Order: sequence, then structure tokens, then C-alpha cells
Amino acid sequence: MGDKVLKIVYFMFGDPKKNSLEHRLFNTVAFVNGALNIFGAFSSFYLQNFMMIFLLNFISGILLIGMYFLSRIKSIYYSLFWPFNLIILIYLSSMWFFNGGSIGGNHYYFIPALVIATILLRNHNVWIVYLVYAAVSVFLYGTEYFHRGLVKTYLNDAERYLDAGGNYLFVQVLTGLLIFILSRNLNIERKKSDSLLLNILPETVAEELKRNDFVVPIRYESVTVLFTDMAGFTQIAETMSPEELLNELDLFFREFDSIVKNCSRALPEARMCAKSLTE
Repeated sequence: MGDKVLKIVYFMFGDPKKNSLEHRLFNTVAFVNGALNIFGAFSSFYLQNFMMIFLLNFISGILLIGMYFLSRIKSIYYSLFWPFNLIILIYLSSMWFFNGGSIGGNHYYFIPALVIATILLRNHNVWIVYLVYAAVSVFLYGTEYFHRGLVKTYLNDAERYLDAGGNYLFVQVLTGLLIFILSRNLNIERKKSDSLLLNILPETVAEELKRNDFVVPIRYESVTVLFTDMAGFTQIAETMSPEELLNELDLFFREFDSIVKNCSRALPEARMCAKSLTE
């Protein structure tokens, strides 16, 4: 069951072995936000500006889903950073005027929006991103303060509390989901790094390197060196696939480990397995 779920996740958002962390994050965030906006379009029927709010949610959701497909299928995602953020900012700014302004539930979404921008940040200047989001917030609050008539208010308190409360809970879930997505992808990257490190270094050396950023040389008074000469290796290798060849080499190194384990009293702890892969 778990493998099937992982296959679906990798199919939708990208395989960690083939797609970079930034690429997978963009796929995930674009899809989640697009789907939530489309869902939100059908859950605002009780508001007085239902049609306008429906269109804003639905159109922005479709655009975000379109970006998801561009990123997932065409691998275009880096150049979509600013279009993605502009769609979110235009959507939130429009919702500000049509859905209660600062007393509604819309302004809560600026927090996860900035979190999303930070998550997707790559080589873009972080200060420019933060300045844009801060400028939009100042503009919206300033416009509402000096031109209150531009903001559509709620018909009654019940409508306001229903909308603001629902959005507040929704933002909590969205923020938690974003953090989960980020931590999940970071854990995948960490496992990839550990796996690559263990492919080229012994586990004890790799752990020391991760812990201290350097490895202290150890002096051994004596060592045992095991050699092997694979006669006819070239001819054998030509008849094998790369996977079969690696398995064959792995078999020899496992035999080295087995010999050392069985003869641990006769062989010192420090040892080297050298190979001579000649014809």
C-alpha cells in the first residue's frame, strides 16, 4: 500500500531521483494551491459577492493548475516563480476588496503566501520578494483606511464570523500542510545525500564526516591487504549488463568481508580490499 502511494506521489509531483527539490516543491505547491482555490470557489455560495468571489477563486485555481502542468510535463518552473507569486498577490488583493478587507478572512492568506514564496525561493533576491509582499500589504491597508467605500463589507456579523473563522482554520491547515511538504522533501534529500555518501565511504567515516565536517586520520601499525585478479574480466564484462556487472563486483567485495569476518583473529581490524581488474 505504501509503495503504491509513493508511486502516485512521485508520478504527480516528481521522482526525487529525476527531479530537483525546487522542482518537486513547485509542482506540489502549485497543485495544492490550485486545487484549494477551485474547491474554495464552490464553498463561498453564502457570501453576497458570491459570483465575483467564485470567479476569482476558480480562475486563479485554473491558472495555478496550468502552471503545475507546465512544470510537471515541460519542466518549466524556475521562470514561473514571479508569475506564480503575482497570480497569488493579484488574487488576494482582489479578494481583499470584494470580501471584507481587513475584517474578513482574506488577509490571513498573506502569511502562507509569503511562506510559499520563501519555500520556492532559489536564486531570486529574498529582499525583493519580501519588499513586494510588504508593499502590497501596506497598499491594501492604506487604501482601506483612506477609501473605505472600495471595500465590500459583510451583510451581518454571522456572515463575517462564518467566513473569517472558516478561513482562519483553513489557513492553519494550509500552513501545516506546507511545512509537512517541505519537511518531507527535505528528508528525502537527506536520505539521498546519506545514500550517496555511504556509496563511497565506510559508514564510520561518513558519520564522522557528517558530525565534524572532517575526518581525523588514524594510524595503524599493521594492516591486511586482500587482492584479487579477475582473469578475463574484459570478456566477461562485455557479456553483462551494467547492473549484472555491479552485482558481480559486489559479490567479490562481500566475499572479502566474509573472509575478514571468519578470520578476524588472524587479521587486524584495519584492512584494505584492493582489486586488479585485468584480462
